[in-house]
Amino acid sequence: MNQNPLEFMIQILNIIGYADDKQKFAQEFLTMCMAQTSAKVLANLPIEKQKEIQEKIKKAKDQNKITSVLREYQNIDEYQRTLIDITKENFTEYIEKIMPTLTSEQKDKLLEFLSNQR
Repeated sequence: MNQNPLEFMIQILNIIGYADDKQKFAQEFLTMCMAQTSAKVLANLPIEKQKEIQEKIKKAKDQNKITSVLREYQNIDEYQRTLIDITKENFTEYIEKIMPTLTSEQKDKLLEFLSNQR
């Protein structure tokens, strides 16, 4: 998938007829994936480093400073691989959860869209 993940998620929401704020849902979904990724990557660090990070995060005043702290300690390649895996897992779970609620037409459109993304 070479498409922007936010745009990809919004297209899915359009196909399934999501009625609420699609932009907000997609952003929250991706933010959740990034948070899970950070937690997983940081959990692989030694305990001393984890404590150091926690202390720096407590002192951070906003999300930008928290992100800056996390970047100091995360291997970007590992983060990217983990983010892809976690996003795929979460996306698959979401699709499996909503699939029974979709009409035949929505299912067909969704499956066609997804098969064209590979």
